[in-house]
Amino acid sequence: MLNLRIIVSYVTLLLSISGCSNFPERIKKIAVDTTVFINARGTGTGVIIAQKGNKYYVLTSRHVVGIPPGPIDDKYTLKTFDGIEYLIEYKKVKPDQNLDLAIVEFNANGRTYKTATLSKALKKDSSVYISGWRDCSTPKYEFNKGKVSEIVSYISALPKGSKLEEYNKKDIKEGYKVKYTNITIRGMSGAPVFNDTGNVVAIHGKPGHYKGTLYNFEACNELNDDFANNWGIPIEDFFKSSLASGIKDIKLNIAD
Repeated sequence: MLNLRIIVSYVTLLLSISGCSNFPERIKKIAVDTTVFINARGTGTGVIIAQKGNKYYVLTSRHVVGIPPGPIDDKYTLKTFDGIEYLIEYKKVKPDQNLDLAIVEFNANGRTYKTATLSKALKKDSSVYISGWRDCSTPKYEFNKGKVSEIVSYISALPKGSKLEEYNKKDIKEGYKVKYTNITIRGMSGAPVFNDTGNVVAIHGKPGHYKGTLYNFEACNELNDDFANNWGIPIEDFFKSSLASGIKDIKLNIAD
């Protein structure tokens, strides 16, 4: 059963969907409906990408669910936008072999949820919106706007003299090729990155170069630009992955 603080958090989220004048309301509504909170060894975020019968499939970061629960750990769970908690059956978690991505599934027990549309339409300087859950003492939903600042395909493609010191070979092997100015914090790994048409174009998972700001997760204050400039995995790379190949029998919503 959800405690009172979690219930208040979800009620506040639902009331805020149409109350944010800085963002296109339609995109925020899509984001809220399809974004889930994941409670594993730590906390993370995911996005509902498909349905098959009562089962729903969530795309997230592999490192969010990469370590199986121990014998005395709580079961891994996720919560949908309506605050309902579902069990993640760990043996059915599907991690990708190379990319820092994974798919988890849950049984909705007859409830229905919307699924996000995926798209390869990712361009430098285009506007993007990130949707995720901050790992505060009471998890807090975060939705903010930014723009794509870098798209790289290999290490030598990085602009000479650019200050991308936080980027390395391991990151690009795991798929981190797109950088954006959106603000993120711990708990938002696996968060969907939406474009202006409300389609998911990347999955967030790697923080950028913080400026030394220490964040108080107990107070859960508003984030500032010290937490901007972060990295995600393009959906185009997900389409090419072994993870996508392994779910060919599951219909995805893919934009033209």
